[in-house]
Amino acid sequence: MPVDADRFHSDVAGEELQLRQDRYHRSQQIYENKRVAAAEKEEDRWRKIEDTKAAEEAYWHAQRESGVKVIVFLKSCFLHLAQTTPVLQFR
Repeated sequence: MPVDADRFHSDVAGEELQLRQDRYHRSQQIYENKRVAAAEKEEDRWRKIEDTKAAEEAYWHAQRESGVKVIVFLKSCFLHLAQTTPVLQFR
């Protein structure tokens, strides 16, 4: 008789519950994967921003140390002042 008992499955509600739980867990896993991917993407974005900022700081530090930009700037200021300042003439 156990063979006939196996044919009649009466726990349909239990099967439906299991299917709903499986769907729910699968969707939660998808959401978790999306959250992790978004967090990694954001971390990479901030890492690139910080690397760019550090490279820019290093560039400007090197420029300040060399002093080349200062000399060019001072020369341009002197030329600008020489061209714009009126020459006073005394009679």
